Amino acid sequence: MLRDLVEASAAELQELHVQLFDEPFVQGLLASVENFHAPIVSGHKNPNLNVNKLLLLQALDFNLETSQIGKAFESILAERDDQGIYRSRCMVPTSYGGSGLPDFGWALCDAPLLMVAVLQAGMDYAKYVKPGLDSLSALQFEKGFPCAVSKELGKWRGPGRKSDLCPIATLWMLRLFAALPTLRDSAEAKSTAGVILSLWEHSWEEHPYMFSMGTDFRKLKALAVWYDIVSMCDVLRHFPWLGDDPRFQQMKQIIGSKENAEGLFTPESVYLACKEEDFGQKKLPSAYLSFLCQRILLK
Repeated sequence: MLRDLVEASAAELQELHVQLFDEPFVQGLLASVENFHAPIVSGHKNPNLNVNKLLLLQALDFNLETSQIGKAFESILAERDDQGIYRSRCMVPTSYGGSGLPDFGWALCDAPLLMVAVLQAGMDYAKYVKPGLDSLSALQFEKGFPCAVSKELGKWRGPGRKSDLCPIATLWMLRLFAALPTLRDSAEAKSTAGVILSLWEHSWEEHPYMFSMGTDFRKLKALAVWYDIVSMCDVLRHFPWLGDDPRFQQMKQIIGSKENAEGLFTPESVYLACKEEDFGQKKLPSAYLSFLCQRILLK
């Protein structure tokens, strides 16, 4: 993460990485992802989901050489359906067509993130990525990406019209396209980014699947794991061809307007699960939130 903002030597980065490994916060993340599918996924607006923890560890340069990360990927690779899509351990009530018991399945608000993690781990593309990527990409329609789930989840879907796009599924698919250099300039990526920016452009009128982009959306929040201005811009920053798009610039201006004289940012909304971290309070500037915001503003 440090290399995103400043120049640092390989030795300096290695020393910081060793120090990070001993941090209680990092040790907690590693202990959690080691038994990757132990928790049942019952909702996706949750920083404690193991896929979110794994992506954060990868951002901190932890990889397959770390034993807990290796065990996490053993579990992930073991749960792939016949379309090549990675699944999570979840439970769907019988009233929604599920078994009412823990089972493995995927939703388009988590499957792309698992695919991102697999990509970032450096797995063989043809074997471990392309089949699932092709299957997920095929779900795209004119409006973006729908609320789609695997057969194990029965008829479950979010609170919206079946014909509507799902904003969070669309955003996470864009994040998946961003993870592949060969797809960052693709028609699929440009179309999906256009959908996301259109949602922003019409944010006060359109709220598909109840995903609002109002006052709460505009509050600074970390981790960047759900539908808010920091999370959205953290995905959009990967696409240089957005250039001076006025909609992206407007979002960046909102973030930039909240910078203090020292270049730091204070959380305006928090996840209670993160209350022990510097981004889990709203009284003082947060180093991690400031990093996220400055990285966005530099693009």
